[in-house]
Amino acid sequence: MKRNLLLFGVLLVISGCTPKGRGVDPSVGTASLADYLPLKAGNAWTYSAITTAKPGDTSTAAPVKISIYQTNVLIGGQPNAFIVRTDNQEGQSSYLAFCMKGNTLLHYLGTTRTYALEDNTIIWIPGGAGGAVVGVGQTAKYYVDDRSGDATSYYISSSPDSSVANAQMTAPDTVEISGEAEGRTALTLRAAGGKDTMTVIVGVTDDPPSSITSPLMPWLPIWQMADSASAATMFSSDTTFVFSTGTADYSDELFYLVTNRHVGKETLQDPSLSCERFRMKVTLFENITATDSAGSRTVFSGTSADITVDMWLAKGTGFVKGLAAGSSLPPAAVMGGTTDSTGVLEGYYISPRVAYASLQPPGESRRQYLFINDAPIDSAKATQFKLVSKNF
Repeated sequence: MKRNLLLFGVLLVISGCTPKGRGVDPSVGTASLADYLPLKAGNAWTYSAITTAKPGDTSTAAPVKISIYQTNVLIGGQPNAFIVRTDNQEGQSSYLAFCMKGNTLLHYLGTTRTYALEDNTIIWIPGGAGGAVVGVGQTAKYYVDDRSGDATSYYISSSPDSSVANAQMTAPDTVEISGEAEGRTALTLRAAGGKDTMTVIVGVTDDPPSSITSPLMPWLPIWQMADSASAATMFSSDTTFVFSTGTADYSDELFYLVTNRHVGKETLQDPSLSCERFRMKVTLFENITATDSAGSRTVFSGTSADITVDMWLAKGTGFVKGLAAGSSLPPAAVMGGTTDSTGVLEGYYISPRVAYASLQPPGESRRQYLFINDAPIDSAKATQFKLVSKNF
């Protein structure tokens, strides 16, 4: 799946939510989302994708084709699910499952191994640590993103324990990890032509909680058609993870809020279509505290995601244009493993801000990794797509 495809990029932003999240669907008025989105097998849309990573730095990506592969499929208890296929000009295809409930579009994040999302992100932090999770017998690709723009090519200088996972670079900035057996290990990435390295904690589980390695509900709301000009809550989630390093107990609180509102009617050109414009706001606030013999202290408190998404829909046509502005850290939130008699987590914990693992490689004593990324989120970047053509 292409990384800069906005609709699925927004999905990755929201997807740190947990089963405690609360979704709200607006009342269906005279027109519903079904009137705007024609779900017929064979219907296909081609979108241009333009990504502006930073102000003044614009790159144009190849068009992406999205087609309805199958409708009225029973997936995750939903008999009216439909499967979407995405194709890019590099010949890569992905199959993703969705359904509509009223005016809400939901994406399937169950434990199926059929609809896996790829191209997760590892933010390059020299001397720091990041995380990756993969299921036993599964393969996942992780894109290494140096937001300073200094490093664009990497290699694996220290491989993971091959009995747990294997890793290889499939592109200068992409590492492919395959899970061999349940457990945890680590690999080391090095920037090509430099001395900077970074540890990547790898958790392998026999029961991956979702297709993007987050402990989510099977169906996650990713967009909805609002009927009010005032911002209404689409999704909210307040979740706390607790883990111990043996010397300190850590609490990581994550607060998600997704709102949406109807902006109004607009007529777009090329193609000329009368559209309804909607604005969605996605925020994630993270608060990390540590408690030890000296007392409690705040390690980090701040924003991990702040994105505004504008969408234009036309009746009988579907999504015509999308624009997202803002920034976020990778949203994966995963805890795995067991605790020993002293309460120390014998496993791994990965959130937007935290990478932690307790590892015991064969023949070696136990090692613990803990890295907390307290850097502010990157300067605002914008991603947009526009309808180029359709076949119906």
